[in-house]
Amino acid sequence: MEDKDYSFLKVFMEEPIFIVEKEGQNHIIAEEPTSGYEANTNQQSIRFYGEKDKNVLVLVDLQNTDLLKTPEYDLLLKIMGAINLTLNQFTLVNVADNATIDFPILTDEFNFQQLIVFGITPSSLSLGDSAVNYFPVKNEAHTFIFSDSLSELIKDIGKKKLLWASLKNLF
Repeated sequence: MEDKDYSFLKVFMEEPIFIVEKEGQNHIIAEEPTSGYEANTNQQSIRFYGEKDKNVLVLVDLQNTDLLKTPEYDLLLKIMGAINLTLNQFTLVNVADNATIDFPILTDEFNFQQLIVFGITPSSLSLGDSAVNYFPVKNEAHTFIFSDSLSELIKDIGKKKLLWASLKNLF
């Protein structure tokens, strides 16, 4: 079936757009542009949500769950909304949905300047252990903020305040 580009519709509509295509008896339902699959040079597929190649990349680690139906996802949207970003303005990757992901793979696959990481250690991304939660770290082309997991932020207002102060300085 022919691929059609419906991305222009987001200019006219703010609600999610559902496209239903029929192939025989099967129905394929997709929501544009909330998720995508892209292949990197290592023949590895990275699943992401939102728009690819935005300035902001967000990493979360939510195991064994449908990310879009969790209170953690709702909190993430509120956090991003507080810095005036919608899902179409950043890229979201749940590392639990993907095979091995590290910083070199992310920089090969996505074009970003800011990286916001929830519940993932810098060492698991091949970034060493020098980063401290809630303190922005810069290298040549990127700024990183590491935070506790979204699950922990839901329970701890103090950590939310630390994250908010850090994000205000970055954005």
